[in-house]
Amino acid sequence: MASLDQSYQLYKRYAKNLVLIYNKRQDVRTYIELMLSLSVIVVFSIFAIKPTFITIAELQNEIKGKQETLNLLLQKVDDLDTAQALYIQNTNLIQLLDVAVPDGPHPTQHARQIEGLAQTHSAQLVSMDIQRVTLLGAQAPATQTQEITPDQTDLYPTSASSIELSFSAQGRYENVKEYIGTIQRMRRPVFIDKISLQPEPEGTGESVILSVMGRTPFIIK
Repeated sequence: MASLDQSYQLYKRYAKNLVLIYNKRQDVRTYIELMLSLSVIVVFSIFAIKPTFITIAELQNEIKGKQETLNLLLQKVDDLDTAQALYIQNTNLIQLLDVAVPDGPHPTQHARQIEGLAQTHSAQLVSMDIQRVTLLGAQAPATQTQEITPDQTDLYPTSASSIELSFSAQGRYENVKEYIGTIQRMRRPVFIDKISLQPEPEGTGESVILSVMGRTPFIIK
């Protein structure tokens, strides 16, 4: 208890001395007022500036995020420009692709092409048979006219439907050979599953009969 009283008296005298010095000396009074003013300014500045710093940090993070988004958008624009340039560059090839695997079966058009090629190569189209084709609605699963080799399967568009067709033509061997070669090089291809060549029965031996069974692809979108 005595020590507490002594400490109290000591601090009391110390405070009185500070008050006396503060009242008597202008320089001390000025110094203390300056330090108190600076302390108040620092304290209020901290409380005032802290939200500003937080806001600045949040804005910087937001700007960074938007900059990353902008960079992604710019990259997408560049990719679209590249894609458009490639599309324009390959427009002719894309048109050929539309002819090779058309949007729909179009059996009549294909049959006329095969018939026209027969006339071009001085061959007589004896018969042509196109299996039932669904022109509208859901397509029936495509079937093969016979077992085909893995190499032939790799060439056929796996996602495409197909028209099954068979035809036979008669003519001189050289003409028939050129005829089937041209069919194989058509823009809309015929994937041949079975082909046979035999002499004309009871003929002079100058003409042969070509028989073909195959498929031609198309896509329903």
